[in-house]
Amino acid sequence: MLRLIGICLTLAGSFGSGLAFCREKSRHAGTLFLLAELFLRMAEEIGYSAERLPDVFSQMSVWLAKDAENDSFGKEEASALAEALLHCADRLEQERSEPLEVVWNAELGAWAAQTVLSREEAKKLLSFAKEQGFPDRERQRQWMLRLSGEFKSRAESVFEKAASEKRMVLSVSLAAGALVVVLFW
Repeated sequence: MLRLIGICLTLAGSFGSGLAFCREKSRHAGTLFLLAELFLRMAEEIGYSAERLPDVFSQMSVWLAKDAENDSFGKEEASALAEALLHCADRLEQERSEPLEVVWNAELGAWAAQTVLSREEAKKLLSFAKEQGFPDRERQRQWMLRLSGEFKSRAESVFEKAASEKRMVLSVSLAAGALVVVLFW
């Protein structure tokens, strides 16, 4: 009886580890989709209402906080991103001597380090502040739309790759569990 329980727990553990790996890949795609939507909404705000960046960051923080309440997947990333944007807005309003690039890199760099973003994706996120020195709103909006498109295409490729690898990962993890059962029992 104890052997049967041990076999079941071993197989369940190996299958669970495969599921955790697949979930991590899906979480990565979800974070990229979140960034794509963020930059798209920021571009809309810049283009239609001509808001200043600190005001846009505050509005996006409110949107992300509401989105985090409604979305069970990526809730932690959305709420942490909302907090980082709110800190950016506050620092830009209070300490006008600090340039946007310093504030953005400090706040969003810390957020990116806690996520599953790759190094190049984090660099792309941090490049936002370098390109915001455009004097006209239209060029700012175009850069935000470009970033949104790049994050969306990256998210789609990560999502497709995760979906295609899911069956293989689950099969291999279950086979590894079966091998452990055969070898040790």
